[in-house]
Amino acid sequence: MYETNLQKAWSNALHDVTMADIRKAIAEIQRMGEDHGAFWIGIVEDEETILEAHKDLTLIAFFAGRPCLFAIIPASVIESPKNTMRFFALSSMLCSTQEIR
Repeated sequence: MYETNLQKAWSNALHDVTMADIRKAIAEIQRMGEDHGAFWIGIVEDEETILEAHKDLTLIAFFAGRPCLFAIIPASVIESPKNTMRFFALSSMLCSTQEIR
């Protein structure tokens, strides 16, 4: 089993994160003004994977403290809850097997 956390730069942390929580964070970050916005999703199993999402919809994933994936969150992820789940799950899985060089 694993645990999940969501930390937004502008609010308190959430625990046992759902896809609805992630979609809401994406919507909130896009509505922010000129300020730098980011949120972090922590997925803890044996090692911790952290997905860091930014206002410009870039995503950086860290596995065991190492950056391992850089991506742009596609519009289809924002439009569909099913795509949101697939994108973040795939990002987490890829991160456990690769490292940015």
